[in-house]
Amino acid sequence: MIVFKKIKWKNFLSTGNQFINIDLDKSASTLVIGENGSGKSTLLDALCFVLFNRPFRIIKKEQMINTINNGDCEVEIIPQGTLIERIMSSYDHR
Repeated sequence: MIVFKKIKWKNFLSTGNQFINIDLDKSASTLVIGENGSGKSTLLDALCFVLFNRPFRIIKKEQMINTINNGDCEVEIIPQGTLIERIMSSYDHR
């Protein structure tokens, strides 16, 4: 089983140029809840993008970048208890 300590992303979908950091190791399990538009699906899309190089939903790669900031998107996960220090994926629309 793979356990993730942290996931972070920037310029991904509707998020801006500052990293969004989510700590996943504060308890034995994590429940993601929130109102519509609060980023629950974005978290899943970011996780799938860094692991499989594609989002969970049907989204073109060009649409994954927040083009208002004219930067590239970055998604990074930090696994727990493995020899892998971090897994990172990025996409540049230029």
